[in-house]
Amino acid sequence: MSASYSVTAPNPVCAATGEPIEPGAPCFSLLYEVGEDALLRQDVAADAWDRGQRPAPPPPAEDGSPPRLVAQWRTTMREKDAPRKVLIGDDEVLDLFDQLEDADGDHQLAFRYLLCLILIRKKQLVWEGARPATADEAGVVLVRRRRDKEGPVTEVIDPGLNDESIEAATAQLSAVMNLDA
Repeated sequence: MSASYSVTAPNPVCAATGEPIEPGAPCFSLLYEVGEDALLRQDVAADAWDRGQRPAPPPPAEDGSPPRLVAQWRTTMREKDAPRKVLIGDDEVLDLFDQLEDADGDHQLAFRYLLCLILIRKKQLVWEGARPATADEAGVVLVRRRRDKEGPVTEVIDPGLNDESIEAATAQLSAVMNLDA
C-alpha cells in the first residue's frame, strides 16, 4: 500500500460540460483513486449535476487498473487568487467518512482511517478505544461523534499503516482538503 498520494487541485471548468464554473458557484467534486498513488478530482457545476450530466470517469492508470470513485461532495468553487479557506467543512468530511463505512479495498480502508484521524484531531470524533490486531482479525479504532455524547460507537478498521505513513498521508489529505492540521 502506498504511503502518499498526489491529488489534483480543484478545476474551475465543469468536467461534464467543459464550461467554466464561476467563483462562488455551487458544484460537486468527485474524488477518484487512479492507480496506487494518485487521487484525481473532478468538479461538476451544480446545474449540470442537477440535469443529470456526469463526467466520464478518468482513464485507467498506467498499470491498466480502472479508476475507483472514492468520494463525492457538494462545495463552492473558490476564487482563483483568493486565500485558501476550508473547501470541505466538518459536516462534509463526516459525510465522506460515512460514505466509506462499507469500504473493503485497501486504499479505501486507509482513506477512511485517515479521515477518522483527521476528524479526531478536529474534535468531531471522540476516541473511545481500540482493539489490537490479532492473527485472525485487523485492528479496530472505536470512535463516536462528539455531538452525540450517548450515540453509538463506530468501528474503523486500522489498515496497519506505520506512524510515518500516517503522518505523511494525513498531512497531504489535510492540505488537499484545506483542513487545519
